[in-house]
Amino acid sequence: NTPMNSTIAALLEEGHLITFYGKRKNVMDDEFARIPDIEKRFRDLTALYTTAFRTQAIDILSTYSIDYLVVTPHALKKYSSLSYLSRKCFQPVYKNETKIYQVRCQLEATLPE
Repeated sequence: NTPMNSTIAALLEEGHLITFYGKRKNVMDDEFARIPDIEKRFRDLTALYTTAFRTQAIDILSTYSIDYLVVTPHALKKYSSLSYLSRKCFQPVYKNETKIYQVRCQLEATLPE
């Protein structure tokens, strides 16, 4: 359901499934030896699933050039809900038990006039 060159965000413990079954790049998985800036990535990935703020989520998504966000039943059980998801910024592309959202927004810096 996603282009081959997509970057996908999923829970740490589900990241390897994205790589193995989906043949897509993930933000982080449990193969720590291959992950640069591990502590920062872990904090950012956790924040992506716990923040209530759309701007924080979009900033994290932009930082890692994430194109799609995977929300599994396990992710919802672990983190309850992702209250920042809106159709304006997150277009559902797969809607079953597991949901996949295409990221459609990005933060833009505005300079004072």
